Amino acid sequence: MSGTPAACAVLAAELQRLRTRHDLSLAALAERTPFSQSSWGRYLGGKALPPWQAVQHLCALVDEPEERFRALWTVAESAPSRSPDMPADPDTLRPALRRGAVHRAAIGVGLWPVVLAGPFARCLAGDSWSSAVDALAFVALAAIAYFGLGVPVPATVPRWERWCVGAVGAAVVADVVARAPRLRDDLSLADAVVPALALALAVVAAADRLDGPGARSSPLNWPLGEGDWQIVEGDGRLLNHHWSVPAQRGALDIVGRSRGGRSSRPLFPRRLSDYPIYRVPVLAPAAGTVVSARDGAPDHPTAGTHPAGNHVVIDTGRERILLAHLAPGSVRPARGERVRAGQPVGLVGSSGNSTEPHLHVHAVRDGEPLALVFHDAPGGHRRGVRARVRRRPADGARGA
Repeated sequence: MSGTPAACAVLAAELQRLRTRHDLSLAALAERTPFSQSSWGRYLGGKALPPWQAVQHLCALVDEPEERFRALWTVAESAPSRSPDMPADPDTLRPALRRGAVHRAAIGVGLWPVVLAGPFARCLAGDSWSSAVDALAFVALAAIAYFGLGVPVPATVPRWERWCVGAVGAAVVADVVARAPRLRDDLSLADAVVPALALALAVVAAADRLDGPGARSSPLNWPLGEGDWQIVEGDGRLLNHHWSVPAQRGALDIVGRSRGGRSSRPLFPRRLSDYPIYRVPVLAPAAGTVVSARDGAPDHPTAGTHPAGNHVVIDTGRERILLAHLAPGSVRPARGERVRAGQPVGLVGSSGNSTEPHLHVHAVRDGEPLALVFHDAPGGHRRGVRARVRRRPADGARGA
């Protein structure tokens, strides 16, 4: 079979969706094209790369433009041998990404219990101000790290754990207040270490909120429409992996939120479809002209793939906006095409340099990074912020 199994599977999945959407059976395809029913079974099952003529025939049958399927077919036909851990099923997370998901889940679920269990136990069992101050300082440290710096990343922490930790923290504070008159005064200079760390971390978090691009974008539409979203990388220099690339210093990485409050439905995801943001429509944040459009990269990090994966760049006349890591076969506009604000341009994927399905968006003006401003998601967009978008402005808000 020519091409990589993964690339063929991506093409097959898109052809299968096309066939299903138009209710075409294998027998109908065999009757209306020069290819047999068994051949179509192999092509749509990802067991064989279809000849380009077969793809053309299917597109013609359903009156579908050929351009994006041509891009997928070209990648599948010419791609080098796949990495040994690349799954044949395009929806399956490759082992490296599954391990990363497990590590993030372990940190998200386990960090608070590991850090807070000891001080809480000593406070509840002790009768001295030393243990009480220690526990209160650790509560402050945890709150500042989470709300000020996004550590652990909120999208990795289950909602139930946030409530439990909050309740335990409140119980510790209430216990110290209630027992304050009876606590033994054994404070020493060493007891000031953790409170000093909490104060220093608060200063760092406050300074980080002020650190970012000086210039702001024009008011844009949120690129994912209505929903419940989480920013896992955003404003600020500290802990922001975008900062090392000057043009991306105002970039946002956005994930979806499951009912449990995490970016994936199961604690340990195994498939791309376990992430609620996967294949959500991506909308043009503003009217403009597409100056770059790339498609055909698989939803897994692959050698030689553009870091942004499948992406669209829109020139609004005031800034250039990059929408990256789109799903293969989903990029709609072509280079030079005019798009309106709110127009679908693709689907969220995990192509390029991506550890899980998410949308990367950033804007530049004359090569300089911009802090992003949105009509329907006002406020700061630092790491850990939740964006609940309930109402979109009219598509014409930014022109046609």
